[in-house]
Amino acid sequence: MLVQMVGISLILMLHGFGLPNILLLLGWSLTGMLALVLNIYFFALIVVIILSWVAPQTRHPAAVLIFQLVEPIMLPMRRIIPSLGGLDLSPIFIFIAINLIKILVIGNLATMLRIPQGLMLGL
Repeated sequence: MLVQMVGISLILMLHGFGLPNILLLLGWSLTGMLALVLNIYFFALIVVIILSWVAPQTRHPAAVLIFQLVEPIMLPMRRIIPSLGGLDLSPIFIFIAINLIKILVIGNLATMLRIPQGLMLGL
């Protein structure tokens, strides 16, 4: 969080703006962190899908880490949506949920907090 706040402050100073209000900076940082977490889950889910096709029983430490990261989100969705003939449809609904959160929550937060365009990646 502190790194995000320092990064935002440096970017603003490099562009010739002054330092924003500390509460505004805190809101911008929280929004940026939430967007970053959603982006990490989005791309980790893509990697899990590709790994399940290419190397379904892999024990590589990086693959195990990614599976451990994504599994707590996929498990409740797998309980709700059963697989169809071995085809797991839960990632599709997780992608939809991630995009809805990005549009509805993060988009509205960015608008409410008046985050400048291009200030943070993923917004």
